[in-house]
Amino acid sequence: MLENVIAVVFDVESEAYQAITELKNAAVTPDYVVSQAALVKRESGAVSVRDSFDIGVETRDDTYAGGLIGMLTGILGGPIGMILCGSMGSLIGSAFDAGEAVQNASIIEKVAQNIGEGQTALLLMAQETSENSIESRLSKFAVTVTRYDAAEVQAEIDEAVKLQTEMKKEAQKRLRQEKSDEIKAKMQKFSDDMKNRFEELKSKLGGNGK
Repeated sequence: MLENVIAVVFDVESEAYQAITELKNAAVTPDYVVSQAALVKRESGAVSVRDSFDIGVETRDDTYAGGLIGMLTGILGGPIGMILCGSMGSLIGSAFDAGEAVQNASIIEKVAQNIGEGQTALLLMAQETSENSIESRLSKFAVTVTRYDAAEVQAEIDEAVKLQTEMKKEAQKRLRQEKSDEIKAKMQKFSDDMKNRFEELKSKLGGNGK
């Protein structure tokens, strides 16, 4: 038995919707089990989920089955995925290197970049008896199929989640610093305004306090 994350990129968008409907109705067969599936589309560099299902069937090692596709789509749709799609590198800032993100998520990078702008894809968590099981089911569609070992995908997702957490902490730190700087600037302006008002008041009163 082979347990893989399978990326199926469609030439025709409507066929992707037809395929996920058919897989939902035939998720368990003697040749394969599709435990999770997500239909995604890339637009303006961002990958978003259009449809999905999870039949709750455990594969041989349910550690890799539990939520893996959901986690993968979460990464693809978040800042890491957009960086790997080449559309959001500026958000990394000086504290992060996009090259490091790519190095720590090579499979995620491949998945992200294999889905071209405007293209639709199915991401599947599947257990197969052979490497052509899913191809046989999807043979009537114009597709490109790529497999990735589920355990390796899970390991890379774990690293991507860590990096994403670091990015969030760095962003929060910068926002707090910016807020602090803004408050200090407002306090200084308020202090200067008050001093100017008192100086004006003293000037009007002739400086004698009357």
